[in-house]
Amino acid sequence: LSRWYYEETSPWTLDYPPFFAAFEWVLSQAAAFTDPEMLRVSNLEYASLATVVFQRCSVVAGDLLLVLGARRLGSTLGSSAQGWSTALLALVGPGLLIVDHVHFQYNGMLFGVLLFSVADLEAGHIYRGAALFAALLNMKQIFLYLAPVYFVFLLRGHCASV
Repeated sequence: LSRWYYEETSPWTLDYPPFFAAFEWVLSQAAAFTDPEMLRVSNLEYASLATVVFQRCSVVAGDLLLVLGARRLGSTLGSSAQGWSTALLALVGPGLLIVDHVHFQYNGMLFGVLLFSVADLEAGHIYRGAALFAALLNMKQIFLYLAPVYFVFLLRGHCASV
């Protein structure tokens, strides 16, 4: 950990914020049982069948958060049937199927966290929704473009009314 910012073996060593690094550490604990060679940082082009299957299965398993987040948001905005319809639509999106399941970015899982956050805000659970969004930013910085929307929403709807 003390060498994290100085490690130069891989160009992707510092690619993601701390919470995603923790998520990858959890994945690495399971990966060690599948194929320990995939965990060597110097193995940049390593792609055994076990490694690819593990990565694909972990992305698909992570998509469970997308399904649950979409269902939660759909149910918050409408009925339980709308929740399941929203979950199905989120799951079969071509971007998720084509890009994420090939490139192993876990975007479905992260989008699920975003949907849980929005559902919490919509349900009036402001602090939990804000905490989920803060956690999301600590998992992948690409969601930073939504920060101004959250800032204005929280300032207008919560801080201004206190």
